Amino acid sequence: MEPVEQTTSRGTKMPAYRIRWRDSERPEIVLQHMLIADPDPTPPPEGVSLEPPAPKA
Repeated sequence: MEPVEQTTSRGTKMPAYRIRWRDSERPEIVLQHMLIADPDPTPPPEGVSLEPPAPKA
């Protein structure tokens, strides 16, 4: 997840993040205020990784 700036339709710049989903080759830009912090401190279940996949060389 890399921070980027997204220009909105009004022309204002807002903080956003470029997110690459696991099953998608194309990264998407999501505005920062649309992301929520995960309040649940429990670790993800077995087999679920929060780390992005290593880039294919």
